[in-house]
Amino acid sequence: MDNASGSQIPFAAEPINIPKSKVVGLNDQRFLLVFITGTYYGPDVIHEQPRKSALQRIAFQLPPYTQDQLGGSVVRLAEFESIYYYVLRKSHPSARVKLQSLYKFLQGHLASPVKEALEDERQFTTFFPPSFHRHARYKGAYKVIENLVFIDDPDISHINAEDIERFKRLTGLSEFKLDRDEARFYRHGQRIDRDEERQARFLAIQEAQVQAQNGVALPPFVSNSTQEPRKRRRKKDQVETPIMPRKEEESQSMHPNKIGPSMVLLPSVPTAEEWSNILRLAKPSIAYTGTAAARQVGPLIGLVDIGVSDDAYLFRIALPGVKKDQRKFSLSTVRLQLF
Repeated sequence: MDNASGSQIPFAAEPINIPKSKVVGLNDQRFLLVFITGTYYGPDVIHEQPRKSALQRIAFQLPPYTQDQLGGSVVRLAEFESIYYYVLRKSHPSARVKLQSLYKFLQGHLASPVKEALEDERQFTTFFPPSFHRHARYKGAYKVIENLVFIDDPDISHINAEDIERFKRLTGLSEFKLDRDEARFYRHGQRIDRDEERQARFLAIQEAQVQAQNGVALPPFVSNSTQEPRKRRRKKDQVETPIMPRKEEESQSMHPNKIGPSMVLLPSVPTAEEWSNILRLAKPSIAYTGTAAARQVGPLIGLVDIGVSDDAYLFRIALPGVKKDQRKFSLSTVRLQLF
């Protein structure tokens, strides 16, 4: 993923004066979606220097790439949004799709219009197959698109003159080169207050890290999302709750000689009596039997047993200990009933 720089983070620019009569149609709107995606983004193919855009690869008839040829770069979903709206910051408002429509386009689910036939029905997944460009969370935090690179100065030699003029006319831009940092951190104002606060906090932290490296002290970050509270928000004053230690942490701090959760491996298969004695000495405990005990690390697939304790089941799809003729049962969030 691209590293943040210390440049000033731009806010949404004031729209230029465009006659209201120049409303953009759906075909022009879809053209901009496809053109921006195919021109400013490309797969992170390691051996391609410089990286080529999706439309450039199609024009040059380059061979398909494999998973092993991808470098693993990611583009944050928030950056993709910012770049899209940055390119269209001078366009007529009707040229931009709403944020939810942009998400559907990224997933390949943007529906075609009913009253107008589309000139180009391609979507993001047409250029970047989900098998190679998965939508995931980077380190469990921010949504990203994998194996994707942002090209701020694309090669347009393969694009015909009509499409170039159409792009300039619809966007109000005179050139294709973008300011990399301004585009990536452009605040488009399309997100709800909660998402905008997360984005602003993330950008403030990045800026603080850069300034700290340069030896410049920054004031603490203060969110301004409370200026426009959501309609459902009823509590204006939020009370900070102190973080209490978990029971396991508290128990270990009070009893430093105790060890945490452990596993016991038996050298041989125990008898029913030996197994009962082991569980009696290890109370409270959960015992795994059957396929649950033999499972491998990873997602559970298929029929799996469950762990059993004296007063609870740890569910793994199947119910060990239930007789074969007791196949009818009902499950609720409160209790399990056997018939």
